[in-house]
This record gives sequence, C-alpha cells and structure tokens, in this order.
Amino acid sequence: MRGPSVGVVHSNGLSERIDGGHYEMRDAMGRTIIRRQATNSDRARLLAMIE
Repeated sequence: MRGPSVGVVHSNGLSERIDGGHYEMRDAMGRTIIRRQATNSDRARLLAMIE
C-alpha cells in the first residue's frame, strides 16, 4: 500500500499514521509501538476518523 500520508493523534496522545506504505503507532511519549506494512483496512480506518 503506497500513496499519500495520513495520520491522526488521539486525545490521549497516541498517534497513528501511514507514510511510505508503512503503518506506525506511537505512544504519547513518541515511542514506536507498532511499525509494519500498511493495509487497506488501516488506511480506511484512519480516513474514517478524519472525515
């Protein structure tokens, strides 16, 4: 999955983003929790949060 970046920051400071075909989740302190190849489901979920 490639294409434009998309990301969200939750009220608790957790952030999720897709960039360069990778999904990344970080905690409120900026530490990486998850980094893996992004899926179509990841992109759809993030886009639904910002619409």
